[in-house]
Amino acid sequence: MIEDVVVIGGSVAGLATGVALADKGVSVQVIERDVAPECTSGDDAFLQWKRPGVPQFHHAHGFSARSRNLLLERMPEVVSALTADGVEEVNFFKVFAPPELWTDADDAYTSLWCRRPGFELALRRYAAARIDIRSPAAAAGLVVTPGNPPCVQGVRLHDGSTVEADLVIDAGGRRSPVPKWLREAGVNLTLDEQDCDAIYFTRYYRRNPRGLSPLVLFGAGGITERFGFNAFTGDHDTYALGMICRPDDRALLSLRHDDVFEHVARRIPALAPWTEPDNGTPLHSVETMAGNHNRRWHYLVEGRPSVLGIVPVGDALCITNPFYGWGASMALTFAFAAADSTIEHGDDLRDLLVSYESKVGNEADEVYNESAADDRRRIYQWRHQEVPDWDREQMERRDLVACVAAGALKDPVLGRAFLRRLGLLDPPGSVLDDPEVVEHARNTQRILAAKAARRIAPDSDELDSILSAASPKG
Repeated sequence: MIEDVVVIGGSVAGLATGVALADKGVSVQVIERDVAPECTSGDDAFLQWKRPGVPQFHHAHGFSARSRNLLLERMPEVVSALTADGVEEVNFFKVFAPPELWTDADDAYTSLWCRRPGFELALRRYAAARIDIRSPAAAAGLVVTPGNPPCVQGVRLHDGSTVEADLVIDAGGRRSPVPKWLREAGVNLTLDEQDCDAIYFTRYYRRNPRGLSPLVLFGAGGITERFGFNAFTGDHDTYALGMICRPDDRALLSLRHDDVFEHVARRIPALAPWTEPDNGTPLHSVETMAGNHNRRWHYLVEGRPSVLGIVPVGDALCITNPFYGWGASMALTFAFAAADSTIEHGDDLRDLLVSYESKVGNEADEVYNESAADDRRRIYQWRHQEVPDWDREQMERRDLVACVAAGALKDPVLGRAFLRRLGLLDPPGSVLDDPEVVEHARNTQRILAAKAARRIAPDSDELDSILSAASPKG
């Protein structure tokens, strides 16, 4: 039986896995490099917690309906702590649809308006009362014994010590060194990978309570011929404005400068009001995140484990484009599934990994494929590439998915479908499985085709003029 578990990484996936195991009587030790500061609130955590181990920590986040629903099912105290800290629970369907259209099933769409630091602080405080969090501490390698397949039996730390364990959980995130360590031990994992081909820029603001309603931000996003933009609401009267562009668009890389970011945002109608001091003021300088890839690691080959004694969760198993806001939901999904499989099959490490893959494998494949396909649609557009024959059918589906989003605020059928996909209440690829949704999406497609294209942002030439006028220094 599995009695001792060590978790590499104390972020959302690692903490959730550890708590779920501890609740079943398993001894858990989490190895976490970054120390959490003493904070009185999630707002303080955003301002004080640097968190270098999580590159997306201060970028825009969406904690979707699935995140909230999973926590209510498995750790309701975390949701209570978040709401007590001022985090709002918002159901966008009930905000925008008249009450006569509401059904009991619509309650599932409720999500959390929260920034990453506040969310993680609430989870870390809850976990700290239940599991051993060694911080600061950092993993430096794995203890692997030869075999067919090899078996991980512990973790080596940077201080030279070793933590033995019946099972290791890899919650090391998008930068997890575990695949490299396994490769050094002779284990070559299979990897599906596609470059997101995008660099991200985010800036958070403090909203003036007397200014615009944060609900105005819903749907404030889009992809143009050269760049993309969006907006997220946060806790404690905050909101984020975000932009993405190609990593090799040298002119747009100047968005990393505060003045340039503000200058461009002011020329985007959906974002412009939110740069005005009457509505909000910046909380920090622009955050940049590069090197983003869609990744799906496979620990099973033809149903057989490549290695035993280690289970990947969160981004260590599957990474999707952060622009789509699925990361936290999948982290919690993988975490609870890993804990359940450990409890159910703790007497057989092979069965444990097979069970875990049976619980999450199909969905990990689907979110990876959906994210990669949405990225390819944008890449073809930005790089002026013709869609290859093998991808035409998928790109036609992407066009319909985009029409689901485009019609969400006016059509309740599309509104529900959009929220179910955004909130991962259904597998994201299933949004077009409903004939009624397809019919309504095609109707939106016809309406959009009959209208003149709506201007949502500066075109490429105007954008170059704006960037030139901003003249960043440094």
